[in-house]
Parts: sequence; C-alpha cells; structure tokens
Amino acid sequence: MPESPGRKLNRYYENLQNERERDEARNRPLILETDVVEFFKHLGFQATVYQEKLLRDKSQFILARWSRQSGKSLAMAVAVLFNALTRRGFRAAIVAPSKRQSMKMVDKISRLLSRLGGDVLEGPPRKGRLAFRNGSVIEALPNNPDTIRGETLNTVVLDEFAYIEHDKELYDAIIFALSTTNGSFYGTSTPGSRDTLFYDIATNDEQFADFSRHHVSYRDALKPNGPIDPEFLEKIRRQYQTDPGRWKREMEADFAEDEDAYLPLELIESCVTEGPETFTKDDVMSGRLTRTGKFFVGADLGLKIDRSAVAVVEKIGGDLYLVNETAFPPSTVFSVVTGYLNLLNQRLKAISRIYIDETGVGGFFVQDAYKSGLKNAEGIFLSLQKKQEIMDYLKRQMQDGHVHFRRDPELMNEMSAERFQLTKTGQLQFSHVTGTHDDRLWAFALAVYASRHDVPTYHPVAAVNKYPSPGNLFPQLPRSLWKK
Repeated sequence: MPESPGRKLNRYYENLQNERERDEARNRPLILETDVVEFFKHLGFQATVYQEKLLRDKSQFILARWSRQSGKSLAMAVAVLFNALTRRGFRAAIVAPSKRQSMKMVDKISRLLSRLGGDVLEGPPRKGRLAFRNGSVIEALPNNPDTIRGETLNTVVLDEFAYIEHDKELYDAIIFALSTTNGSFYGTSTPGSRDTLFYDIATNDEQFADFSRHHVSYRDALKPNGPIDPEFLEKIRRQYQTDPGRWKREMEADFAEDEDAYLPLELIESCVTEGPETFTKDDVMSGRLTRTGKFFVGADLGLKIDRSAVAVVEKIGGDLYLVNETAFPPSTVFSVVTGYLNLLNQRLKAISRIYIDETGVGGFFVQDAYKSGLKNAEGIFLSLQKKQEIMDYLKRQMQDGHVHFRRDPELMNEMSAERFQLTKTGQLQFSHVTGTHDDRLWAFALAVYASRHDVPTYHPVAAVNKYPSPGNLFPQLPRSLWKK
C-alpha cells in the first residue's frame, strides 16, 4: 500500500530533526574539562610530575623514552582521548610494530571511556577503531608506509618506536600524513639498538632539534612519585643482574651495548619481517593445518625445569622463515613431544629433516621417535664444539640476511640473553641469563642447522658407469643411430 503524503512529510521532518541533533552533538564539547590534567584526574588517576610534563607539552614533535611500568601507555591514551573529545573532527592513528600491538592501545582508550559515565561514541566501538559523536576518530593502523601515506591525520602515536621495522620509511610517510593538518607526532619506546631512527632522534641535536624529548628512568617512577613498587623493582633487578645491558635499556631507559651477547640486538632486529603465514600449535592439533613446502624442524628437550621446544622453518629459495615455534610446559612427558612431531610430519607432508637435541637423554628419545614413524629424525649431541658449530651457522645465516622471523618478544629476549665466554681450549661456552630460558632459541638454531645440507647433489655419469651408453647420455637419440 503506497505511503500517504502525510506520513512521508512526518518521516521527512523526523529525519531532518535527527540530522539537526547529530549536527548539534558534533558541535558540542563531549566533556566539560578544558584542561588535560584535570581530565586525567576526572578519569580517576593522579598524574605524576613527568606525566603532567608530557601532557602539557604543546610541541609538535615529541619523543618519550620512558622505562617499563612508568605509565607511558596510560599518559598517551589519555592525551589522545582528550583531543578526540575536545576537538571536532580530530583524527588520530596509533601505529606499533604490529597491528595487534596498535589495537591494544585503542582497547586501552576504549576502556577509559567507561569511566566517563556518558555515551560519546557514534554507535558501538569497533575492534581497533573508535568513532565519536563529534566526528573524531581514533584508529589502529598497520605498520605500512603506503597505508599511512594515504591518510590525513591530526596526531600519530608511534608506540614501541625503537622496535619498528622500516622505521625511516614509516616516519617519512607519517610526516606526509600530518603535513596538511600541521599535526603532532608522538614517538614512545624503551631504547633498543643504536641502529634505529629512535636512537638518532634521541641523540642527534642538530638534525632533530625540533623534537621535545622526555626521558624517564625507573628512579623517576618509583613510588610515591610513580607507579613502580620498590619490592617489584628488586625482583626485576635480581633477574637482570647478569644482564646489565637489558637492565639499562628496560629500566634506566638508556641505550646499551651487550659486549658478551652472542647475538647483538641490531642483528636480531634485522631479521624481523612478516614473511609467509605462520601457524600455531592449535592449528597442528586440530587438523586445520595442511601445507606443502620445504620444512626443517628442530627440537630442544627440557627435563624438569626447562621446557621442551619445537621450531619449524620453511625454506623458500635461499632464505629460512620461522613459521612455528611451540614451547611445552615444564615436566611435559616426552611422549607428548613425540606425538606433536608426528602430527607435524603428517600435516606438513614434506619435512626434510628433524634435528633433536639428545643431550641428557642419551639416544632413547630419538630411538623412540624413529620407531614411532619419524624416519627423518636425527639426534644431535650438543657438545661444546657442536653448540659452537650450530650457533655459528645460525649467526652467519642471520648476518647474510637469510634468516627471517616475525616479531616475537619472548624469542627475541631469549636470543639477546644468550651469552658466551671463551674457554681455555679456545672453544665458546654458551649460557643464558639467570631467570631466562633459551629452549626456543636452541630449537630454532637446530631447525636452521638442519637445513644446511639442502643442496642438490650433482652425480656425473662417469662416477656411476665407466662406459656410459649413448642412451644414458642422450635419451632422445634413436637406438638405430647409436655408434657401436
């Protein structure tokens, strides 16, 4: 039945009224506070001296080099949220080493909204994106220069700046995205290696004189002046006592060189890339995984305290990509590890070789694995010489740019925590920092080492037949033309 003219008119005025209300909402401030520190307090927090200094900083370019647990993420979340609520049509992007990390800060901002006691969003929050009734938007964006370059933004927060891949290209793209709005940039992180743009900005007074720098160490953030509990700090200090470089980076928020680290942080960072699709232990167990390719596996067996770990690398051309790494809980029985290796063998179809650390368990595990169907398994006894050979091969492959893995803080910490010292016999003795593990590192190293013989072998005819027949040399040649 056709709609009557009266109903059409009523519906038109209703839509017009709704549109007018939306316009008025966009023009009205969403909060009463006009001061960011007062807004911080309204959310239920008391800003520290260094947080207030950052929040009140009106500089266009800001670098925050703060220690862990000092309240950096909270301060940045409040600063971005305040601008979104008080500036109509404000657009902010959160960028981190991975989009998952970027989305974590957007989630933190979303949780802060519950403290406001009013509805300020335009519809329900979306994962990684918040749209406000005044037209403002806060969004997590991928670490991709091309994506950033296509945006028009008022503010960009580059979180964990020291660990961003292709940091210079990304920063250039961000500057373009901010150029039309004369927008602001925040780079925040604990220090990483010196071969980064973050280090250059923090130390080069000539090239980056426009940056306002904020440095906060654990000393500044100790209670009552900050959120770090002294008892917690002492626990961390004991864990880091044999790793002064990491303590200096993480807690003093200063740059350090690890002279006794076998794998320098710069080298580890150079291997981080997206690479081919990875898979999880659940993918293997559930049967969702079905893949073909050229795979190599390393297994490091843990006894009581240590964990058993399994690593899978895929060889593509001359490069090796870590596509799976699984660490089992301590005291996991070896039969579970054997079962997992058998499932990997079935799902991946083409595991070329499995190297298993048999140190401390004799040949029992490898024999049992072989009997269970793992005909491609081989035991490796990790003597001092063999350990040096395996780690040296891993390091050379990394230096030559042939080893790649996605950003995995736990694995990267294990790699940077591996120490070495020279013995009287001239061999290297490896160890890891007290309170850390190196099971995943050794599983990874074994998988890389397992790939070293993957080179086609050339077999000359003369080596197998002193007098080869023309048919062997030229299979296309008709028998009638053979010379007898």
